[in-house]
Amino acid sequence: MRCPNCGTLVRDGAGVCPACHATLEATAAHAPGEVTWCESCGAAIPVGEDTCPTCGMPVGGVFEEVFEEAPPQSDDMSTLVSAIPPDPSETPDDLHTIEERPRRLRLLLLAACAALVLVGGATLFITRPWDPEAYTIHATTDADTSMEGFPGTVTHLSSQDRIEDEVWQGYLGDVNGFLDGFYQRMGEMSLEAEVLYDSLSSLSSKGDMASVAGRSMAVAKLRDELIQTSTLATRLVLPDTKLDERRDKLLVLSTYLRGELDILEGAWTAASSEGNVDAASIAARIALQRASAGRDFSEWHDLFSNAYEM
Repeated sequence: MRCPNCGTLVRDGAGVCPACHATLEATAAHAPGEVTWCESCGAAIPVGEDTCPTCGMPVGGVFEEVFEEAPPQSDDMSTLVSAIPPDPSETPDDLHTIEERPRRLRLLLLAACAALVLVGGATLFITRPWDPEAYTIHATTDADTSMEGFPGTVTHLSSQDRIEDEVWQGYLGDVNGFLDGFYQRMGEMSLEAEVLYDSLSSLSSKGDMASVAGRSMAVAKLRDELIQTSTLATRLVLPDTKLDERRDKLLVLSTYLRGELDILEGAWTAASSEGNVDAASIAARIALQRASAGRDFSEWHDLFSNAYEM
């Protein structure tokens, strides 16, 4: 029979046209001579009609086709190939997998090669086979233990505050003499500080700015001397605990005396920065009032005197 959709000759009993995939369930089979076929659309035209009932084209020349007996065919339609490409959505999953398999294999090989290069490079960087001594932990040369050229004993570090060499050498050998001298010198400093404190009240009545500058320098010198001697006492390595306790008491005394000298230095420095004696007196008085927010000069002096007499 012939497909009514495309006119292709189709085996009798077929349900689908192999060319256009049209359904042939309602197509009837006609014996040769009963119908003719439209040359335009392939539709069946009854004998005697001049036009095609489907497309309306004139029959032109009526023809009859001679059908030969075709050899019997099996029901297997696998040999029929459609001229219309299949729908991609109807493609089996296995076919996609087969097509993508070479691409995935190439990507897997590239990833494996990159990982091999990375691991190999890291291994070479860590082990360094070209440098056998890269991880040597033992000494490659013998140490010089002959003590040749030994520079001597270091008494201080370059980054530390350094006491003058003559002061250090003068007291280094006689610890008792140093402690006695430290005690006596602090008593003298306290007396000098008391005199300098009393002279602050007579600035406006007598004196000049030259004497003010001289007394300011005297206070600064006393304070520096006390700091140096206290530092030296702190660094001394004493041979027994009794001397250590005595040194601690002297350091307490130096703290009290330092309080006196700090207040005096602030007052005399403020006074020396002025242009006349009257202004210097006022500046010194203001400096003393500010210092009295903590312990004033008299309190520090009483603490030192009581501890010194004991």
